[in-house]
Amino acid sequence: MAMCYTARMSKLADLMEEVKRWPQERQRDVEHVLEAMLEGGTETYELSAEERMLIDEGLESRQVSPVELNSFRRRHKA
Repeated sequence: MAMCYTARMSKLADLMEEVKRWPQERQRDVEHVLEAMLEGGTETYELSAEERMLIDEGLESRQVSPVELNSFRRRHKA
């Protein structure tokens, strides 16, 4: 378990070093995102039954046309 924690912290440290090389405005964006995450706490958000129902309804109502699907596939070729 400690090895996994150490690897994650190393990855986080590497990312922060990269961010330090970014322009100040982009660094402020990262600050805002991290602050919002901290304000939200560390608990995993659980959807209410109503939220889950609304998401399911939204997913069911969205159908992708063949043209959209082909466009997506062209943009995201492996």
